[in-house]
Amino acid sequence: PWEGALQKRKTLVLDLDETLIHCLENTECESDLKLKTVIDSTTVDIELVIRPYALTFLKKISKKWEVIIFTASHQNYADVILD
Repeated sequence: PWEGALQKRKTLVLDLDETLIHCLENTECESDLKLKTVIDSTTVDIELVIRPYALTFLKKISKKWEVIIFTASHQNYADVILD
């Protein structure tokens, strides 16, 4: 009886950094996204490059798969990017 309650979707786990986005250290490069977040009580400017086709891939895959994004970075950093 409980088997019918399970979702048929598979789960895909992706790493945020270097897989979906790249955080720029060299501000001379052109970024796709500029954000601010607070890490350890310090406001930090974040400049990111989104990997080619990453957003298209996520939109398509999320229709049939449960997508989980992992990072070893600070939660505030990840939250602002994923939002």
